[in-house]
Amino acid sequence: MVLAAAVLLSGCVSDGVGTEYAAVVQKVGQPRAGQSRIVVFQEKRQGLSMALCACDMKLDGNPIGKVTTGTYVYADRAAGRHRLMASESLFPGDTIREFTTQPGRTYYFLIRSSERHNAVTT
Repeated sequence: MVLAAAVLLSGCVSDGVGTEYAAVVQKVGQPRAGQSRIVVFQEKRQGLSMALCACDMKLDGNPIGKVTTGTYVYADRAAGRHRLMASESLFPGDTIREFTTQPGRTYYFLIRSSERHNAVTT
């Protein structure tokens, strides 16, 4: 029996990703003046876990890259309302998160596989 995996976009970082989160923060730095930075990452696999996804990411309808296990993508945008969308080719539907940014700030989103499809949490 195959369990369907879905993507969770979360504005919070929780257990097991603290070290990876800190490394991403150091690598991406600060956004340009007047811009906000949106970072999406997926933690590395833990042990023999089969929880993974390869998600095509769009920000405001524009592709910003694919996030796979242990990778991240980011984009700078003007402050304001934004729409982040994750799509995985093996599973129908998209996971969407709408949010508002402030200039000079960086916003981090964590992708996690789930048994529930299209679950979005904050």
